[in-house]
Parts: sequence; C-alpha cells; structure tokens
Amino acid sequence: MRRSRNGDAPTVIAGGRSAQPADGIEAVRIDATEAKLNPVAVPLDEYLDEVMDLLKEQPTPREIVVKAAQSLRWAERDGTYAGLLERRSAPLKNLPGR
Repeated sequence: MRRSRNGDAPTVIAGGRSAQPADGIEAVRIDATEAKLNPVAVPLDEYLDEVMDLLKEQPTPREIVVKAAQSLRWAERDGTYAGLLERRSAPLKNLPGR
C-alpha cells in the first residue's frame, strides 16, 4: 500500500489524479445532461462503492485504482499514452476561441 506523508492513508487514484484521503477527494454528482457530455463518467455512488470494495480486499491493494481509471493508470506502461492523450484532448478543440 502506498502511504501518505504521515504513513496512514493509501493513495487513491481517480480518473488519473491521485489524492490523499486526508487531504479530501473532490467528487461531483453527474446528472443526465452531464452524462451525455461525458459518457465515460462514473456516477459518484458507483465510484464510492468500488473504492470501498477495493479497500476491503485482503491484503489491501498497494493502490486503489477504479476500473474506469485503469487505462489512465497503465497508459505509459502499455504504450497507449499518446493515443489516450489525443482522445482526451480532442474535445478541447471544440471550445470557443480554439
């Protein structure tokens, strides 16, 4: 298990970002409109259920990485980082002024 600075909390990786639980994790509920805009978004309740299930595993995993974040976590190792970055950056091209 990866430890925080104080050695007590595991690292939680959510959507490619890591946050120490002691520092707080920002979470947002997704409504139907937002789900249409981001079809890969994980509903908050599902995300929390998956994290809690992972934390209950014995032995506790070194990292808590939800299924939706697996491709982000392992992109460099798997050689898929460039394609992943391109796909995730594509919507930015549609922003006003771009």
